[in-house]
Amino acid sequence: MKAIAKFAIPAALVAVAFGAQAQTIETDYPAVAADGSVVSVAPVAGEIANASPYLVQSNFEGPKADPAQIAPSTQDREAVRAGADVNVVRWNPADLS
Repeated sequence: MKAIAKFAIPAALVAVAFGAQAQTIETDYPAVAADGSVVSVAPVAGEIANASPYLVQSNFEGPKADPAQIAPSTQDREAVRAGADVNVVRWNPADLS
């Protein structure tokens, strides 16, 4: 009898815990800023516009751009290079200084 009780009581407690978790409702309340204004919460995935994703990935390839969404560039290579800025950062590892 004690062997059954040693198994049944923890099993019943686990079942009650999982049952309580299943009934928990998650609610996103709007955030309130320090000045008292209400900031809306981020949209849930189902509420986002039905735009197709830019990157697609199949099971056999890496991610690639969706061909339907690729827009041709309006600038040539020289125009892009003329507007580019180069920032050189010299990194000195702590071991070598």
